[in-house]
Amino acid sequence: MKTDFHMPKSHTPLQSRTSAFVRGGVITVIALGSLMLLFITAWMIPQYSEIYRDMLGARPLPSATLIVLHCRWLLVGLAFVWPLVGFILIQRRAPLGYLFLILALLLISFLCVMIPLFLPLVGTLISGIPPNQ
Repeated sequence: MKTDFHMPKSHTPLQSRTSAFVRGGVITVIALGSLMLLFITAWMIPQYSEIYRDMLGARPLPSATLIVLHCRWLLVGLAFVWPLVGFILIQRRAPLGYLFLILALLLISFLCVMIPLFLPLVGTLISGIPPNQ
């Protein structure tokens, strides 16, 4: 059974233009957020890896940080998924709520990358032990 997401006929031309404008804005934010996530996962994660090696020496990293460091290419692929799904939803004329769901998932994936990257730095500050000692 095929689901058809076309807008109801009761929308006025002004509502349709406003909806199209909002959809364009949301998909733009999704695309820019995905580019930012791509930059972080492809370029910044290796930089953080070197910083942790220099700063912490032989001390272990938190598990969440290790997962982000070792699953970097999976996260790069995930950065491409959100805009693709958004464009497919636009093509199928899905309700705007689906696009906001994609935007929320993008924000969650961004936080799931950034928070673990800062955990070793926060742990060092809280413990009071200077780095590399």
